Amino acid sequence: MSKEGIWYPKEGMRSLLKELAAAATGHYGKGFGEIRLGREVSEIRVDKSKVLGVALRDGSKIDSLPIISNADYKTTFTKLINPQKIPLE
Repeated sequence: MSKEGIWYPKEGMRSLLKELAAAATGHYGKGFGEIRLGREVSEIRVDKSKVLGVALRDGSKIDSLPIISNADYKTTFTKLINPQKIPLE
């Protein structure tokens, strides 16, 4: 990536996000979730390597097994997931 830069989908990022949203919300018949715009996640809740859901900045919690993070990987793994909740083994 340092030589060539970041690669983007041929149709652009919008097409990738549109497909992800359609898959998540059931546009293709097997929706598994919902998208909440303007709701900031304060923590991805984890217990013993199992994802439980998310806690939102407003204090509410959403239970969910799959989580798709919009944050970059550093923020996701160093700020949103409590490292004490993930076993070292």
